[in-house]
Amino acid sequence: MLQYLKQYRRLIGKLLSFLLMMSFSVSCIIKPKLINVTPDVKKVNRKISVSSDDFVTASVVCSELEKVKIYEQVSCEKPQDENTDLILKIETVIKNSSSDYWRNSRISLYTLTTLLLVTTSADIKYYLTFMDRGQVLRSFTISSRGRIGVWAIQPILMGYIGLSLGTIFNSDKLPDQLHRQCNAIVNTASLAGSQNCLAYQRFIQDSLSYVWKDFLEIPGQLLETPINEVVNVIDNIEQF
Repeated sequence: MLQYLKQYRRLIGKLLSFLLMMSFSVSCIIKPKLINVTPDVKKVNRKISVSSDDFVTASVVCSELEKVKIYEQVSCEKPQDENTDLILKIETVIKNSSSDYWRNSRISLYTLTTLLLVTTSADIKYYLTFMDRGQVLRSFTISSRGRIGVWAIQPILMGYIGLSLGTIFNSDKLPDQLHRQCNAIVNTASLAGSQNCLAYQRFIQDSLSYVWKDFLEIPGQLLETPINEVVNVIDNIEQF
């Protein structure tokens, strides 16, 4: 009898493992909120160079600036002459990273434990500095929050079990860890092929989607002021 019980437990364990593997194999990546803003701002007939030690953020900002066509040309390369180019310098600081376990558990319970939801999130501050002809036009800070993860619909209880185990196995996907890992990669090819950096890119895209409109309203206002009248002003735009 004891032998049959052990075999039954092993069978149940293998079945659960199989179902969990299938859960993650058919899970869907949570796509970032689309950055779809057509700003009513004055076009700037200047080339702008985006500079940042955070290569992923610089790449996302460059891509989105090219789409809205505010500037004559957008470059992610280091400016050849800081005294002639319009430069946007970006520094990112990520805080309060979370595995979202209690949030996701609550949502899963609302679906009678059928929803497998594994996400991470964090607050991010973008410290932005616009420079023109070597002089600072304005420095300002934009705060946002981003979230990345996967989801799937499963049988009752399996969604919640998968959520719990997925949160444990996903502990290396916290945004601040992704930030450090990607910034430690120097080789561009390695950066593009890294799954963690692709996850970090989705996090940046999601966080920017909430504040992009505010971000785009700044350049036209700045360049309407003569360079010799500009002072370094610090603004804070909070968005969560």
